[in-house]
Amino acid sequence: METQEKMNKSEMSKKEYVKRIQEYAKAAYHRLMAGNREQVVLKIAAVEMAFLIIVCCLISFLDGWDNGFFHIHGIATLIALFVSAPVAFAIWHFRDANTQQQIANQRKDVNLKEFQKIAEWISGAHLVETKVIEKSKEGSEQETSYEYSRQPENQNIPTFSKQDGAVGLQIAAVYMLLPFYRGDHGEDFRRPAFNLLTAAWLSLFSRVENIKEGQALAEKPLAVAITEVLFAEGGLVYSTEEKYKHLLVNLYLPFVNLTLAGLSEKALSVFAGKNCQGINLYGATLRRANLEKTNLQIANLGRANLERANLEEAHLRKANLEGADLWWANLERAKLENTQLQRARLWWAKLWEAKLRGANLTGVDLAGVDLEGADLFGVQLTEKDFNKLSDSISKEQKADLIVLALARLSVSRQTYRLTATRKTATVTHQIRKKIECTISRYLLDEQKTKELNQENWDIEIKKNAI
Repeated sequence: METQEKMNKSEMSKKEYVKRIQEYAKAAYHRLMAGNREQVVLKIAAVEMAFLIIVCCLISFLDGWDNGFFHIHGIATLIALFVSAPVAFAIWHFRDANTQQQIANQRKDVNLKEFQKIAEWISGAHLVETKVIEKSKEGSEQETSYEYSRQPENQNIPTFSKQDGAVGLQIAAVYMLLPFYRGDHGEDFRRPAFNLLTAAWLSLFSRVENIKEGQALAEKPLAVAITEVLFAEGGLVYSTEEKYKHLLVNLYLPFVNLTLAGLSEKALSVFAGKNCQGINLYGATLRRANLEKTNLQIANLGRANLERANLEEAHLRKANLEGADLWWANLERAKLENTQLQRARLWWAKLWEAKLRGANLTGVDLAGVDLEGADLFGVQLTEKDFNKLSDSISKEQKADLIVLALARLSVSRQTYRLTATRKTATVTHQIRKKIECTISRYLLDEQKTKELNQENWDIEIKKNAI
């Protein structure tokens, strides 16, 4: 019984030993084959030379150089094999690499020709135009004929003309650009494809004169195709690579519609948290878009549809939001210093703790807007705007409006009485058309206003007829 147990233990130890050797061999193989092809070649050559040196040392130790062992056992052949093997392997490797490079170049040439043809179709170079042919006759007379592409008459089945087919080819070419744009044909084609798409969009909307025309054009088949390809998953607008981060800066995509049925939900979050400083999205449809913490400084979002959009903590300094639809939008803690918000619709928008210092709120519809904790220091308002706003803001916010914004009002036929109170001191001042106003010999400039606010002044305004 004891002998059987010893035999079992011996077999188990042998299996564990073999398993361990296999693991060591596998690990060594992975280390040897790690890296690029050139590194692997060098590693194999180094291993073979090391093995050759070990063999030579063994032969020298056995004194085989003198007693014929070297010739009898074919050691010379073995040494020649190990010497020539790295050289042969290197020759094979570089020949194979050269062949692969040639194949890659041929494939790239084919893709390049295809890309050039697609670019030609997208540009509309194939579109049929009216041709004028002038033929001279005897007597210096000229005959002018016109060639038009017309739909065949008396056709038994409905069909389309050559002109219609050319337009269809242009739209199809945009979708054919998608593999190049995603990098399926190599990284070298991604940036040119992006440039081609944006250039096509620029050309398409360069002659648009009004908002309705632009928004209607954005829903046409060609514009829809460009939008779907440009914002397709795997495209450059989603890339987080350092070399592509600057593509969104100064991007010109007016009237773009990110609510199209063909786009994924990611399209509405494509700009979230990214640097989009200076981007032009004039008249764009961005309903329910996620623009949280997006850098939109000096961006053009005029007349854009941002209903229920998330602009929480977005950077919108000096941005253009004139006439934008911001119904129910979340602008919580957004930075809106010196932002152009004239005639913007902010119904029930959330502007909690938003930084609106110096913003232009002329003609803004602020019905139901939440301005709790918002910085309204120095915002631009008209008399009508102030009267609408005064009932929904705190005394501190009202003081900020009065001492700066109200002093800038263009007042006609009316005068305002400014009352400022601090502790037991009360001062009243009349504001007419003059921009400067004085309280207790202090000019209400920005610095003095800050001092007054720090000293807990309570400032009120009353309107009296002249």
